[in-house]
Amino acid sequence: STSRTAGLSPAYIAICQPNDKGKMSFMKLPPGEYASYLSKHPPMQDPPKAYLGGWQNRAPARAGLPIVGITKARPILRMKEVTAPVLFISPGFDSVVPDMSSKALAMAVNPRSTIYHAASDIGHFELYLEGFDPAVKAMVAFLATFL
Repeated sequence: STSRTAGLSPAYIAICQPNDKGKMSFMKLPPGEYASYLSKHPPMQDPPKAYLGGWQNRAPARAGLPIVGITKARPILRMKEVTAPVLFISPGFDSVVPDMSSKALAMAVNPRSTIYHAASDIGHFELYLEGFDPAVKAMVAFLATFL
């Protein structure tokens, strides 16, 4: 992005890095999760080259402001206003988002919430790979129930 504030170019942070690297990133992932994430995206090149419509393993540092509570835009705080049934898809293990948070959020949102738990060997990013078809079946079943 060439968006500028006060004439300065934006600062960027990697979206993800292996957790054994000392670099700053939005997500620190165990090697297996990192490999799964990158299997959906080509590896970062130096210097960065545009690919997949311009995707790069980086985001403006300002994207992290809501994470640390600096901005007021916190949609999660309004989830209790949701009255429609909600489907939460949870991997079997998740090094990015702890499973207990999805269960707690689902029940806080709506008693009609449904949680789909993937097989125990499916991680956060494997849901987009080998865990994809079973997750889609859960989505179709959820929609068939409520539509």
